[in-house]
Amino acid sequence: MMKTAVAIFDREGPPVFFPYNRNNSMIKLRSAIQEDAPDIVKLLEELGYKSDFEIIRNRLSAIEKRNGVVIVAVNEKGEVSGCVHAFTDLRLAAGETGEIASLVVKSEARGKGVGKKLVKEAMNRLAGMGCKKIRVRANGLREKAHQFYLGQGFREIKSQKVFMADI
Repeated sequence: MMKTAVAIFDREGPPVFFPYNRNNSMIKLRSAIQEDAPDIVKLLEELGYKSDFEIIRNRLSAIEKRNGVVIVAVNEKGEVSGCVHAFTDLRLAAGETGEIASLVVKSEARGKGVGKKLVKEAMNRLAGMGCKKIRVRANGLREKAHQFYLGQGFREIKSQKVFMADI
């Protein structure tokens, strides 16, 4: 019987394998590529964010130029079943902090450890960039997300309102 695992492929070094689920599925974590844009658009739509593949392709390029990374979980069929954006943020008062954003897992893949593995890989990459702390923000209405992050070792430090203006 074949053991199931998640394979994390980084640009350097051999892959690392992790248990995934009980139905002999394999999932691979890797940096997003331009060809992932249509799948990422579909994932973001599950959270209510409308976009198109050309915008996402442009954002993937811009994120890479700013030393951020989008990590994707790819199933055996080559379909993206989850993604997370990891980047560093430098603020005058708080200093440099790693941040995780846009974590989304396909509805049918939720509860199978994909999100946990994406967060762990994002944290590893941010630690490799020298980050000592990692922040994540979650919409106040997404209570399942809050519980998920608490279960991953994050702690709630504050609530705030976010304001935006067009310029």
